[in-house]
Amino acid sequence: VLPLECKVRIRHRGELAKAVLKSRSNGSLTLNSEFLILFEMPQRAATPGQMAAIYVGGECLGGGIIL
Repeated sequence: VLPLECKVRIRHRGELAKAVLKSRSNGSLTLNSEFLILFEMPQRAATPGQMAAIYVGGECLGGGIIL
């Protein structure tokens, strides 16, 4: 259920950072859904084309490409 409090990793060996995941659409989730990640603290060098991985309770829920 969104919004979702989670942790996000934006670099392969980057630290997990606290964030909230929100839908950019009407709330329906599809394979090509777009999401907005709102970090608790500013993140350095998040660059389009990099991957973001979403974690809750130490479990990776998925990820996607930063636009």
